[in-house]
Amino acid sequence: MEPMQQKEPIYDRIARYCIGIGMNEVNLHAEGMKLFYTKRGEQTYYVHMLSSEVIGQLTEEVFRAQCETIRRIFTDRGFSDIKSLVLFFTGDLMKVRELGEGTNFWIVDERYGRLVIFENQCSDFLGLRQIIEQNLHFGADVRNRDGVQRTGVTPQGAQTVKRRNTYRSSLTNGSQGVAFITYALIAINVLIYFLQKNWDHNEVLLVGANNWHALFEEKEVYRVFTSMFLHSGLEHLLNNMLVLFLVGSVLEIKIGHWRYITAYFIAGICSSVISAFYHMSVGANVYCLGASGAIYGLVGTLVFIMVATRDSEDYGTLGRLGFFVLYMFYQVFASDANVDNAAHVGGLITGALIGCFIYLSVKRREEARRNSFRM
Repeated sequence: MEPMQQKEPIYDRIARYCIGIGMNEVNLHAEGMKLFYTKRGEQTYYVHMLSSEVIGQLTEEVFRAQCETIRRIFTDRGFSDIKSLVLFFTGDLMKVRELGEGTNFWIVDERYGRLVIFENQCSDFLGLRQIIEQNLHFGADVRNRDGVQRTGVTPQGAQTVKRRNTYRSSLTNGSQGVAFITYALIAINVLIYFLQKNWDHNEVLLVGANNWHALFEEKEVYRVFTSMFLHSGLEHLLNNMLVLFLVGSVLEIKIGHWRYITAYFIAGICSSVISAFYHMSVGANVYCLGASGAIYGLVGTLVFIMVATRDSEDYGTLGRLGFFVLYMFYQVFASDANVDNAAHVGGLITGALIGCFIYLSVKRREEARRNSFRM
């Protein structure tokens, strides 16, 4: 008969879960206390864990001083919009309720298998509620050593939580809510197209479309921008807006509104410049227009970030994007002369470079923050 394995305390299980989702641990140099933090967009979240041994010796004054010291650690290093959660691992509800007065706290009572959350406290925090209740209810370690839920022991109906590296967490949670910039860009493109109908359509295209002769010799630099909002026909507009909706609404939520709009315009402008150089080199005096250069840039950015962060939860999306990229290269060789493939390829490459820059900048910032907390 195999010896019975001792069940790991839930205190240690939750600590490993925090590490498993990409949170950084701050060494408090104190037994029975742990501190984890993560950056999500402009918000900073930290979880302060206290074991039953520490709680038994705490006074209200000492606990208040600890909370103030921890908050000062973050504010002194330039963190703002800080959200916190104190996890008390104890069954002494009366003492903890007095200690936690004025703070956001939960009580984890392993003896009775319950998580106590009072009415004036937050109902969830970084998905911790489900994980704690799941561990308490099933009474076993359902996490591996990295904080990732084990396969084969996942209870019926329980959600699997996968490990995320720190950089992926910072990128994929940079923005919350609606992708309003994507929707605004679609609305602007549609509005401009129908305004063209009220003006002289052909004249608008000749004045605003991208053309190497007008750009380089006439110095009409504005064309690299205006050409991004002009379309030759309704089918051209609808095709571009559909791809913008499908790709843009995903990317904007992943990298945040400001990074997204910056990537869109940089890719669009660079694709226009690359297109102009290409057509100048082959001696083709053509007028090019459409949002596809910027949109292909978004595709390049999204593909790079998803590959770099090993975004396994989005492998389906990544596969579809990969097919889209292959289809784009097919178009380069199979399409007619009316398609500006130079802008498409230029936008895609520019977008990939933008994705690389965003990923590396976030990675450096996360490493700097992690190093700043080494005490």
